[in-house]
Amino acid sequence: MKVFLSPNRPAPQMQEGARLTVIVNGMASHPVLQGTHGMVVQDAKRQKLDPHSWKLEATLTHSGLLRLTGRGRTLASWSMTILPDLAPQAAWGPSPGAPGKGDWHTRLPYTASHAYGLSDMQVVLHAAHPARGANPKRELSIPLPLTGHPKSVKNVIVPDLSEDPWAGQDVTGQIVATATSGHQGQSEPATFKLGSRVFHSPIARAILDVRRRFALEQEKRDDTAQDLEALGEAPGPVREHTGMFLNLTSIVALLENADIDTQTARTSATNLLWDLALDIEDRRTGDNASAQASIDVRAAQADVAQKLADMKRNGTHDQQAQEELEQSLKALQDAIARKMQALADNALRNHTAIPDLPGFSAAGNKAFDRLMKQLRADAANGRSGDAMQRLQEMENATERMRNATPQDLAALAQQLQAQQKAREQAAALHDLATKESSLLDHAQSRLDEHVRALSQQQRDLADDGDGEAAEYANLPTSELLRRLGLSAPPNMGEGSTGPQPSSGNAPPPSGLPDPAKAEAQASARRTERATQHALEQALSELKDEFKELTGKTPDAFEQARKSMAMARKALADGDDAAAASAEEKALEALRQSRKQMQDSMKGNGQNTTPSFLPSFGGSGDGSSGSGNAGESGNGQPSDTAGEGGDDEDTTGKDPLGRKEGEGADQNTDDSTHIPDTVARQRAREIEQELRRRDSDRTRPQQELEYLDRLLKPF
Repeated sequence: MKVFLSPNRPAPQMQEGARLTVIVNGMASHPVLQGTHGMVVQDAKRQKLDPHSWKLEATLTHSGLLRLTGRGRTLASWSMTILPDLAPQAAWGPSPGAPGKGDWHTRLPYTASHAYGLSDMQVVLHAAHPARGANPKRELSIPLPLTGHPKSVKNVIVPDLSEDPWAGQDVTGQIVATATSGHQGQSEPATFKLGSRVFHSPIARAILDVRRRFALEQEKRDDTAQDLEALGEAPGPVREHTGMFLNLTSIVALLENADIDTQTARTSATNLLWDLALDIEDRRTGDNASAQASIDVRAAQADVAQKLADMKRNGTHDQQAQEELEQSLKALQDAIARKMQALADNALRNHTAIPDLPGFSAAGNKAFDRLMKQLRADAANGRSGDAMQRLQEMENATERMRNATPQDLAALAQQLQAQQKAREQAAALHDLATKESSLLDHAQSRLDEHVRALSQQQRDLADDGDGEAAEYANLPTSELLRRLGLSAPPNMGEGSTGPQPSSGNAPPPSGLPDPAKAEAQASARRTERATQHALEQALSELKDEFKELTGKTPDAFEQARKSMAMARKALADGDDAAAASAEEKALEALRQSRKQMQDSMKGNGQNTTPSFLPSFGGSGDGSSGSGNAGESGNGQPSDTAGEGGDDEDTTGKDPLGRKEGEGADQNTDDSTHIPDTVARQRAREIEQELRRRDSDRTRPQQELEYLDRLLKPF
């Protein structure tokens, strides 16, 4: 950052070690920089640019007064405050370590800050209680994500460190933060336990114990080879499976090969023994296809992680890097699909009743597809840290799938059945709201027709000498058109006004309703009353089914039923206004019922995703598919469906999102201006006056022809 100093203004605060450059013109003798009042000037340099120009440079390390002198006088001076470049501050957040029993991750919360920005952060771990014979200098470093060079950061990462030989043991860790200036700061040490995986196979646990001793240098390679040979000869899965036995013998041969140095042999054998232990555990509950799918998933995940790490380290996000990452992601996607299918096949073999297994697999694949789309987008935009987080989510999900037991699958069967019932009930509630909204439309339509009839009678009975009707009658036709927002023909006379019609020319208003129309409306009310009664019965059945499913009954169900009963009574009395009001209340209660149903499903745990599968209904890339009401785009019940708009103003809207009393043909374009009632009334009165003038054949021919063309479409 460059800062230009002015002799008339105080200098800003500067970082310790800031480099000062001064250019002096018009002096034959050299100028001098002097520090006073505590100012320390280091590494001062002077360069003659030409016979009368000089360049001075110096490093500032302490606050004080800086003077520029020449020819025995002070040319300029600056009072400067130099901020010391202290070491970064780093500290642990609350509760580092394994989150809980059965979780193989390790929680690493951290905070750090520095006045001029952080360039690097990592966690360094050491054994809290080194085993006898173990290498005391061994350490494990975990890089912490940083975006740019923040001055402060507070975050939590939950990496999978279960592969490390220290998994399940106590470690002592420190957070090491490096500032942009190169200064380092460390947190206070914290002791916690690393997360570890649970292995049920005795052979797998024995192999991991040998692996741990060799990796920590407690055991020599020859002793490790002998231990592994003994495990290969013991009865169990390794001896019975040709592939695993060959893997074990190849590791023994690696350790016995004197041409391979010990460090290389230790690294390779440690990795291979971990894969062998996972393979043994996979085959304990699954078949060859499931175990091979797990191996393929782990290999593909490692390949993707390596590609992302290379892109981050090299800063490359070109087309070639993207294509290579895409190939690795495709391999990972195929491996996950095979694992999902193997899980479904295993459930069928174990006679675990999972309904709609193809739908289950498709939903799982769609969830992984969503994560991969996000990963691709993060990688393409240079957000390697976010991409690694997406990959970690996929690894967590596949690991939960690997550990799925028959009991888990049985629980999944019950959960999917409950979710299917919940989808059916959500669809039934949606259908109820649709039919109730239709009843409201009909009642509102009759009300509107009644209001229009009353308005027409009032206009017909209005005295021509009073009110707005008289005002419009005395206005020129061109002015009436202007008030409607229309332009009159250029030759239309401005003085052309409406005639003063005699009372004898106007048809006498009739206050008696049309008998045929009255009978049609009465018949419609009887039909709607029967429909309303059927909706009440359907709502009662839905309430009973939901109570059977969750043990709870939303309060809004009873409110909706009471409002429907009030609407039915109003229809029987021929009171459309009261019926419309009650139907509006019923729609609002139905909307509240939907929200209460979703809340009840959450609290009951029926709408949650099984712990060993990825979340199917979470937020993703914004894409959506087809589904019933209350479902996410992938067909699963959505916890968030219908709740995303709770912050918006939903007052006066039915469950379909329409304004109450408006039909399905309503224009929802917010940019369209909808005139209020007064404006519509005035427009109707002007239109009526124009129609009167159009029927007066004594008016100018040009005006009559124009009014004919204007009013003909209406």
